[in-house]
Amino acid sequence: MSIRIENKTIFLAVRDLVSVPPKRHISLSPFPIPKRGWLGIQAQKKAQAVHGLFHREYYITSDYPCGDYMIKIQGKIDGVFELENRFEIEEIKSVVLPAAEFTAITPDHFPEYREQVLFYSYFLQKQHNGLEIVPYLRIVNLVNDKIKTFTVDYNPLEIETVLNKRCRTIIERLEKEDKILNERSLQLQSCNFSLPEERPQQQEMMHAIEDALLRKRHLLVSAPTGTGKTAGALYPAIGFALKNGKKIFFTTAKTTQQTMVRETLLPVSESGLELHTLSLRRNQDMCCNDIFFCHGDYCPYARDYYDRLTASNILEALLRYPVINPDYIFELSKQHTLCPAEVMKDLIPFADIVIGDYNYVFDPAVYLRRLFSGRDYTDWILIIDEAHNLHERGMLYYSPAVNRAEIRLLIDETGNKKQKVFNRLKLILDKIDHSLLEYIQEGMLYHARQACYTIDIDPGLWQSLFDAYEAAYLSYCIYKSGRKIIIRDDPFENFYYRFRHFVYVAQKEAESIISYFSAENKGSLKIQCTDAAVPLGKRINGFYSVIAMSATLDPVSYYKRILGFPDDKTDPILVDSPFPAENRQLILIPNLSTRYRDRHSNYITYAEIVEKIINCRDGNYIVYGPSFDFLQNLYICMGKLKSQIILQRAQMPEKAREEVLSQLADHSHTHILLAVLGGIFAEGIDLRGNTCIGIIIFSPGLPKLSYERELIARYFEEKEGDGFAYAYLYPGINKVIQAAGRLIRSEQDKGIIVLVGDRFAERNVIELLPAYWFKEASSAVITSDYEKVIQAFWKKFDKD
Repeated sequence: MSIRIENKTIFLAVRDLVSVPPKRHISLSPFPIPKRGWLGIQAQKKAQAVHGLFHREYYITSDYPCGDYMIKIQGKIDGVFELENRFEIEEIKSVVLPAAEFTAITPDHFPEYREQVLFYSYFLQKQHNGLEIVPYLRIVNLVNDKIKTFTVDYNPLEIETVLNKRCRTIIERLEKEDKILNERSLQLQSCNFSLPEERPQQQEMMHAIEDALLRKRHLLVSAPTGTGKTAGALYPAIGFALKNGKKIFFTTAKTTQQTMVRETLLPVSESGLELHTLSLRRNQDMCCNDIFFCHGDYCPYARDYYDRLTASNILEALLRYPVINPDYIFELSKQHTLCPAEVMKDLIPFADIVIGDYNYVFDPAVYLRRLFSGRDYTDWILIIDEAHNLHERGMLYYSPAVNRAEIRLLIDETGNKKQKVFNRLKLILDKIDHSLLEYIQEGMLYHARQACYTIDIDPGLWQSLFDAYEAAYLSYCIYKSGRKIIIRDDPFENFYYRFRHFVYVAQKEAESIISYFSAENKGSLKIQCTDAAVPLGKRINGFYSVIAMSATLDPVSYYKRILGFPDDKTDPILVDSPFPAENRQLILIPNLSTRYRDRHSNYITYAEIVEKIINCRDGNYIVYGPSFDFLQNLYICMGKLKSQIILQRAQMPEKAREEVLSQLADHSHTHILLAVLGGIFAEGIDLRGNTCIGIIIFSPGLPKLSYERELIARYFEEKEGDGFAYAYLYPGINKVIQAAGRLIRSEQDKGIIVLVGDRFAERNVIELLPAYWFKEASSAVITSDYEKVIQAFWKKFDKD
């Protein structure tokens, strides 16, 4: 539980009283095991099973008066022996140590563990009227399951002195935080939250967010691009958070959106409000070395990290910036020879606003455990930008695989090694490979000529295989550590993480988790998450309030369903476009197929359409296609155009993307950008004025037909009665609306949106297009005579 205060009553857990000493190294260095908590539980069960027993998980509560406050303390003791004249209690902790090091440990190596068991002793004795207490500390080594038991000296008077001091420290901190809260409330009164343009639609959105926060509800905001959603969400959230002791996590799907958030916050900070904003970046991009490799023995930035962090005062220096950019963290950390990624994480407790990717909140493999390891993080308000992306991302989080090709390579890696540790690894890898072979044989018998087929997997079997691999892997870690062997991108370590994640998902009993086998590339055992609503909803419900916003959250019922928002706590709001309808011309060109089977015979026609459109008016255009292959073929057929053609490539780095945007900003030449629907140029970029005067979209961009996509369609057909819409139509049209939103970004902007393909004329597609596109009868036209319509549109502005 987190420390909370109500009036003059403070609620906390025993672990909140424990003084944790500084870590001596980055914990990921020698043994990168992300499931230490789960392993610790297993170790606790083993230790308790040794001696027959007692009361497991004995709960205690105690009221402790301190000054003007009453402190309510609760905790859970691992084990209690209730004897006739005394209680014997024990605290069980787990470590990962080589056997030789483990034999030399004493309680002095673990002062925080010893302190915890002594606090438990004090409160249990108080709860039972001074009965004698004998505390024990039991340390379990996860490497070999060895256990060491220590009797801990207990003096209640000494513990009461420490307890009183800790409680006073907590009270001082809470009173200081309360003082800062009051000062900020005064600062808010004079803070400038003025917006560059007064838009009624943005004001409507802000009022709805204020109301949702006051009532502790979630809000789904569907507002067209250009409404000003970023400022519209942040400004009321900041005001509420600073008045009520909350923090804000602003999560995005792309890094471009994070830049916009930082730019939106700068005027607020410059107006005098003391606000700390931290922008996160993935660990690999925060590494100072040529090769990303977190190991204290290899990396000088990780070695003795916490000792040097304390001496550097780098956190204080960075907190002088109101908006802490990852670039600042990287440069200053490098100067102090400190790991920038760890410095970034150590800044999180001091931040009022954190900006980061969806992964930091929702990905079960990499989420910020410092913030979200428990179910209660009601101190935080979550803002989800471009929330339409979250469900696809959520399904990926819960769709892992075990590849037989990787297993065979690992077996080969152990083949010429004579050490026992490699024999142990090979033994379990052979068992995993044998289990995969059984699925191949099942396919040959029952699924002939099928590349993929659903299967039933035994979660218990795969858990036991993982446990065996984990034990062998721990021995391998000890082997490397003892010989100071450093392996960059260690294949056994990489497989450990992937295998662990696979087994974690396999344990989930849900209709939406479907296992299947793919016979391609030696075979793979895969899990497809067809509906991420449940895991996303669990995370969402842990926040005080969640604001999910996008230009494409319509139909709201669909997004509320697939994102896991609870019906009884979620409100929707649909905002109209803030820009004049006459500034936009929508044209649907029917009678031309953009289906995959017809594309090769139509690429020349597609190129001719683009040429005729841009000949109507000089300016920059973006042409969106459903795939990179489509763009490449279209590019070849557009070779005769005089305009400068920019072709988006797959995996474009950030610098290349910025160069493209700079080219579009150059109005001395006409540019045509060929970009993929749903890609980096289709969302999260702001193209104002003459930067873009026309959007041409080929095909609704439905997801490519695949076995995985068909599993999704089958699941939603059974659950919702419309599998095609859930699996294909909604995601495709979403991309179209997002791409079209790059066009009109201010009241002065004017331009055309051209949708090419017979599917756009179908009723089920038109019904999903934004209502404001059809606000005036003349603003949307279905025609093959598109040149005439475009020329008439531009002509009315030439007269003005």
